[in-house]
Amino acid sequence: MREVNIKPLPENLRGKRFKPLTAPIFSGPPTREEIELALALFEELDAESQEWYGGAARIEGLRAKLR
Repeated sequence: MREVNIKPLPENLRGKRFKPLTAPIFSGPPTREEIELALALFEELDAESQEWYGGAARIEGLRAKLR
């Protein structure tokens, strides 16, 4: 399995209006297991970090890849 990159929003960016883009979640085309791991990690994030990664739209996009 390759790296799945989902991390909480750094403390120094919390509450700021403009934030840098997140790093890519996957290092290449994701496998089913990597998508499932990304979804599990995403659900563990706090609300502000989830929004940083794209919120509900990102979750839906990942779930769509599992169908």
